[in-house]
Amino acid sequence: MVFSLLTAYAASFDYDLIPNSDGVFNIGFYPTPGWKDLYFGNDVVIGNRIAVGTSSLGGLLKVVASGAVVLSIDVEGNTRVQGNPIQVGVFVSNPSSVNNGGIYYNATSNNFKAYENGSWTDIISRPADVFWSSDGGNIWNLNSNNIGIGISSGIVDALTVGGVIDNRVGGFRFPDGNVWSSGRNSILSTSSNDTALLSGGYSYRGLAFTRTSTVMWALVAPVTWFGFRVEHTSVVHDNRMWVIGGRGLGQRGFTNDVWYSTDGVVWTRSASGPWQGRYAHTSLVFNNRMWVMGGISSTPMRDIWYSVNGSLWTLATGAPRWTARADHASVVFNNRMWVIGGCECPKGWDTNYKNDVWYSLNGVIWTRSTSRASWSERGGHAVVVFNNKMWLLGGQFKNDVWYSLNGVIWTRSTSRASWSERGGHAVVVFNNKMWLLGGKFKNDVWYSSDGAIWTRATASAPWIGREDHTAVVYDNKIWIMGGYPAIGSQGTNDVWYSSDGFLWTMAVENAEWSKRTNHTSPIFNGKIWVIGGWFWYTPRLDVWTNDQKIYLYNNF
Repeated sequence: MVFSLLTAYAASFDYDLIPNSDGVFNIGFYPTPGWKDLYFGNDVVIGNRIAVGTSSLGGLLKVVASGAVVLSIDVEGNTRVQGNPIQVGVFVSNPSSVNNGGIYYNATSNNFKAYENGSWTDIISRPADVFWSSDGGNIWNLNSNNIGIGISSGIVDALTVGGVIDNRVGGFRFPDGNVWSSGRNSILSTSSNDTALLSGGYSYRGLAFTRTSTVMWALVAPVTWFGFRVEHTSVVHDNRMWVIGGRGLGQRGFTNDVWYSTDGVVWTRSASGPWQGRYAHTSLVFNNRMWVMGGISSTPMRDIWYSVNGSLWTLATGAPRWTARADHASVVFNNRMWVIGGCECPKGWDTNYKNDVWYSLNGVIWTRSTSRASWSERGGHAVVVFNNKMWLLGGQFKNDVWYSLNGVIWTRSTSRASWSERGGHAVVVFNNKMWLLGGKFKNDVWYSSDGAIWTRATASAPWIGREDHTAVVYDNKIWIMGGYPAIGSQGTNDVWYSSDGFLWTMAVENAEWSKRTNHTSPIFNGKIWVIGGWFWYTPRLDVWTNDQKIYLYNNF
């Protein structure tokens, strides 16, 4: 039956279409069901809400069965079935015969799938351990071990780009505007292990990479608390670097203060030593104590002091049997401290040099091994311990080499080594050999395994000739830093290294630290440190260390 409902004006009808006075139009309800099916040939427009199976209206649509709401649509458009969000179908595999736009939950892979363009595809949901975020122009990952681009929010130990980084041919332009062009087919790494690097997949057309490196120097203390000084001493003790005494501004600016640092940045004044200010003294670590011996103030000194903690200093003896001196050498050998040669220098640096040798087991009692060693009087010599012997090399513009097993008997390895007379040279022990570098404005490099036969590694290293420089062994290489290149010059601030003593590579031509000489260079906490020194008669008060080493690998 087709029934068209038009409009009723102020009238209602009961089940047999007879109007009632209550204003309600009932169909199939009163007193017994009558009308069952309704068919409309045109639109049905309802201006408010629809309630089916209940007289309680709510939302836009409400369908009630057996007293429970089975379907509802609220005014916000939320659709619920039996009070819950709409539940899509759950299957263990992809259903067949589905039109585009179908969706279901896969109980096997535990994710939603949609039927798109004739096939099922995954609807990706965010895993619990991924936290990508975006503000429209930037993107970053909130995990601390992930990458951030454009913003550093949440990034603590990953790549963070706060500005523009452009790719260039063979390099990059960084946010500060600098361009690093390492050449095509090149990579940068902080690893010095070629094998490990290549095993990580870094290769180019099956070719091995060669390695060069450079050192970046970082200023850790631009103006140190201990101020200007030169001809001081530096030791490493109790996991700290120590700076002891030295000369500051003026010819009489002698210091007796002691400073330490665990990072090179913050320096703490441990004490002002009870000993008189001095320079050109020696310091060493022996028997878990720091020792200060001799030096010069207004006059040469010979007192000996020690400290366990750098704060409390004890006078071991004010008058050892050896005379006052400076420019001497001190080493630890055979469980003893040794004082070797030097200058008493009562009227200057050209008189009264010594060739005596002394040792002590406790710093208090000193025993003379010899009052006049076989080698002549001198200062500015080098003494190293090598192959269970003490070795003395050059000094006071000499080129002889001597060794001793006991400090008493000194044997001459050579009266005139192949290298020329010199002072202000540097000597290190490397690869089971003694190496002599520069001195007296030279730039030659020599080595010997027995002290008698010296082989010239290079007659003219690429670094300029110099004296009063520092040389250390670090990272399985010999390093040379700073020094005087010529009389009246302003010093140097270049840094060179060699893995064999023959071929030298310039780590940096002009290090971030200024030109200097008579500085100290201890090895501490896996780094080289450059502390103080002179620059054109002006003492320095800064501290530098080599920062992360960068290795450049290429296949050219």
